[in-house]
Amino acid sequence: MRFKSILLLCFSSLQIGLFAQGDIQLLPFVGKDNSEVVMAYHRKTGKSVEWYYDEAEKKMAKANAGFQLPASTGITANAMMKAYIGSDGSEVILVWNTATGQSVSWYYDEADKKMKQATANYQLPQSIGLSGSVHMFPYIGSDGSEVVLCWETASGKSVSFYFDNASKKFVKSSAEYQLPSSTGIAGKIMMHPYIGKDGSEVILVWDANSGKSVSYYFDNSEKRFQKATEPYQLPANPGVSGNVMMYPYIGNDKNEVILIWSVINGASMLWYYDELEKRLIKSKSDFQLPTNTGIAQNVMMVPFVEEHHDEVIYIWNSGTGVSANYFFNDKDRKYLKSKPEYQLPANPLQ
Repeated sequence: MRFKSILLLCFSSLQIGLFAQGDIQLLPFVGKDNSEVVMAYHRKTGKSVEWYYDEAEKKMAKANAGFQLPASTGITANAMMKAYIGSDGSEVILVWNTATGQSVSWYYDEADKKMKQATANYQLPQSIGLSGSVHMFPYIGSDGSEVVLCWETASGKSVSFYFDNASKKFVKSSAEYQLPSSTGIAGKIMMHPYIGKDGSEVILVWDANSGKSVSYYFDNSEKRFQKATEPYQLPANPGVSGNVMMYPYIGNDKNEVILIWSVINGASMLWYYDELEKRLIKSKSDFQLPTNTGIAQNVMMVPFVEEHHDEVIYIWNSGTGVSANYFFNDKDRKYLKSKPEYQLPANPLQ
């Protein structure tokens, strides 16, 4: 059974790829009917294939043609994608060119049962004031508004847009909703916005070279983004080195968790905010991924909480597309490799 529209939690898709050594990316997420869905795409060609877990067949299967993006999305090179649920409840896939910042937004039309290019007012401005190594991260803000954070990985310059219900179009957020011009992070800059356990908007900013990071949150009393206090910050050395990537999310126990790993060799470390100690600490060894996951090069990862509330982590080689997903087994109290029927084929773009 394939769901009619996709509910994508704000933690469910990773904005990575620029520092990956390969071009195949995966976007795992949970559907509206709790189906497990994975979108695979190729950064150079823009080709994509969406998969879902078929409860009847008990395996991962290709989604029907109507749920697939067309062969031509309007972005033909340097493509990146992010799926999310719009403020009107429709499934949206934002596709953009990392070299130019040009983007095209697609949505699933319930009446025509297929993906359609959104009308002009639902598109980001064609000139967003950024160019070269541009990343984007759409999400639903704490007030329910549709937000897209955009930034340059080389400079760290960022700009946030939101969908204005009054003018019915995307507009640049006012100054207080923008990150400060200097975040304190330099190098190969990545960002990941998410909604924290307390409902506040948080943006994790880090340098992929060193692993140094800083967390910002939107202070509702001050009406601006400001640096989080020390207990909410990761240490300068998070225990991983070599093209460091990070992914914050809310675990099934409602704790804030940050998965950190090396793109080069797949070494990883999970951190969480401990309510008793009132700070971020390393998860115990039982809650860490195994040292050998079977994926050791060009390593990308995405964690999420699936329909049965298991914490799942997809791991793949972005050069070959070969992947493996692990889940936290509450009985054994450790991460185990999921059964073969929950795994994608070796070539997810087939």
